[in-house]
This record gives sequence, structure tokens and C-alpha cells, in this order.
Amino acid sequence: MEASQIHILLNHYPVIGWVIGILLILLGYALKNELVKRNALLLFVIMSVVTIPVFITGEMAGGAAAAWSTGDRANAITMHKHTARTGFGVIVLSGVLAAVALFVRSRTGTIHRWAMLAVLIMSLVSAGVIGYATHLGRQIKWNTNAPSAEAERENTSAIQRDFLLNTNRENILWHA
Repeated sequence: MEASQIHILLNHYPVIGWVIGILLILLGYALKNELVKRNALLLFVIMSVVTIPVFITGEMAGGAAAAWSTGDRANAITMHKHTARTGFGVIVLSGVLAAVALFVRSRTGTIHRWAMLAVLIMSLVSAGVIGYATHLGRQIKWNTNAPSAEAERENTSAIQRDFLLNTNRENILWHA
């Protein structure tokens, strides 16, 4: 399995987990339930750890794709890469804040209001950045103006390039 395939398989987990974590924090506030808030913090820590292999496989896939991509596809890869790096940073920071909040809770027995507010704000920022990075990643896949990898490598004519673009097995098999 290639890095790009692993990246595509894993990249959904942090995004979905992050949305669930935000909903859990809001539910914990609504119900005034410390256990729900603690579980949200724990989910953020877990999703931060899950984001590490997503980031690593994304860097590997981006490095490989940069070698043969040109034009619109190269621009889409670059935009996704820069946004994903920022997203990785804010996710890790959110995970660290959540871990600190859990640590403080283990010492004091309660989750401080400032800690939950800081985690909520950072998680909202993280969700926005990774949502945008995900959107940009989809532009790489669905950029129909860009020729396929095979066409770029072989420098084929426009008719052959359109044929390869429409019959590219990677686009058929890895449509996620």
C-alpha cells in the first residue's frame, strides 16, 4: 500500500473525531456533566495522536506527488500541504491543552473553566483549519482540469491525456 492510499484511509478519523469532540464539549456544558467533558478531552488527545500518521503519510505522499505534478495539480498539492501543516500544529496544540486539562483534573478532581474554554476555542480553530485542509485535499483528487499522473509522465497529446484522466484506475479505486 502506498503512502497516499494510507493517507486517504486515515485522514477522515481526525476530522470526524474532532467534530464529535466539539459536540461532546458542548453537550457537557449543556448537561453540566464533568464526565462528558472529560471524555471530550480524552477524545481530543486520542485524535491528536491519530493525526500523527495522517500527517506523516501526507508528507510522504506529497513529496512523491511533487516530483511529477505540474500546473493546477501542483498548486492544489501545495495549498493542501501548507494548510495541513498548519492544521497539524493546531491539532497538536489542542491535544496538548486537552492533556493538560486532564492532568489538572487528575490533581484537583475538577476541570477548570479556563481549561475547557481554551480547549473549546482551540478545537474550533482546529476544526476550521482541518476542514479547509480536507477541502483542499479533495481539490487534488477532483481537479478535472489537471492531467493524470500517467499523462504528465508520458507527455501525451490532449486526446490521450483526456482518455487517461477518465480511465485512471487510481481515480476509480481511490475515490474517497
